[in-house]
Amino acid sequence: MRTELALDAILALSAGREVDALVAEWVMEWHRRKRNGVEVWAETTDTFDPPATYPVECWEPSTSIANAWDILDKHKRWSIERNKHGVYYCYLAKELEYAVGGLADTAPLAICRAALKAVMGD
Repeated sequence: MRTELALDAILALSAGREVDALVAEWVMEWHRRKRNGVEVWAETTDTFDPPATYPVECWEPSTSIANAWDILDKHKRWSIERNKHGVYYCYLAKELEYAVGGLADTAPLAICRAALKAVMGD
């Protein structure tokens, strides 16, 4: 079920399953399916042998930098910075001269917040 969030709600999201599901549905445009008895994120709605699937319990972009890279791979232009206070800021290019950003204590969560802002509104 796709739920749209307001900007302040996106910025208040904590790392965890809720963020992971929102990113999978809204950013990655994946669909939740059951395959061989396991809940997976599928890149297609085709229930017969989807081309790529990711186990729901294993894909955690809000806490895993390896999974967060999947989000960055969808964007041509991005940057991530860490300030002197240890706070991460991720910029994602949304249009030619326009970028959205996400701020968090960890790089994966900053990436997730920026990606959600890019698709749900600024």
